Parts: sequence; structure tokens; C-alpha cells
Amino acid sequence: MSQETDAFFAAYFQAFNAGNLWEAARFWASDCQFRTRPGFPDLQGRQQILWFYPRLRERADERIALHRLTQAKDDILAEIGAEITARVYMPDFGKTGLAAGDRLRLRSIVAYRLRNGAIAHIEGRATLSRTTEKSMGANPATPTESCHV
Repeated sequence: MSQETDAFFAAYFQAFNAGNLWEAARFWASDCQFRTRPGFPDLQGRQQILWFYPRLRERADERIALHRLTQAKDDILAEIGAEITARVYMPDFGKTGLAAGDRLRLRSIVAYRLRNGAIAHIEGRATLSRTTEKSMGANPATPTESCHV
């Protein structure tokens, strides 16, 4: 892994986690393809991604931790941890939905393809683990559900 790639992804995730989507957007190619999580539409282009995330962030907080990068030329595999906390009831989120206060923790492999110094493609490849901590708020379910694959 090159130091340049490490620095690129560290800055990208820092902007994303800070909620600075305009700064994060500078890392995406204008025609970036983003294959999102199951239950969400695939996004075509920087403008669709910029439209999607503010709407998600109105309903949930999301933070991503970068654990490891593996690079083969312009193809990058990132092992990440994502933590999503629902602010409101989200019945359409994932298989069971999330109640306000529920926290979803994912450990995943995400594939990135770079082109001309920008992210041209993003796609989740594998979920290594999934844990949902139920808040017992509106629409409660089981207190904690875990799936490790």
C-alpha cells in the first residue's frame, strides 16, 4: 500500500465522518458508481451521492473506521467498521428496520476503484459481522441481534 493511497483514504474518511460531504465529494469522480447496501438504490454520479447522504443523515448518524487497505493498482479493498445510529424510526433500513436510538455495527469489505486520482466505483463486497443494538424505543424488537459471518 502506498503512503499516497493511505493518505487519500484517511482524508476521505475524515471528511465523511466529520459530515463534510462537500469535502468528501472531491474524492468521487463526477461519474462515480456507488453500489450501496441492500435495500438502498445504487447511485450513479457524484450528484446522486450528494443527494443521498444528507437525507440519510437526517435520519441517522454514520461513522466509518478504516481498519485495513489492500491495493492492486487502481483497485482497493478496504476493511471498514461502520456504526449507524438511527435518530428516527427507519422501517426501510435493512431487513428489520431500525427504531430511534438503535445502533447498527457492521464490519465489511468494500471495493473501491480509482481513476485519475478519484474514486470511480464503490461497492460493498462482504459483511464480516453485523450487530444491531436495539434501544427498546419506538417499535422495539429483540434487545441485541448479532450475525457474524
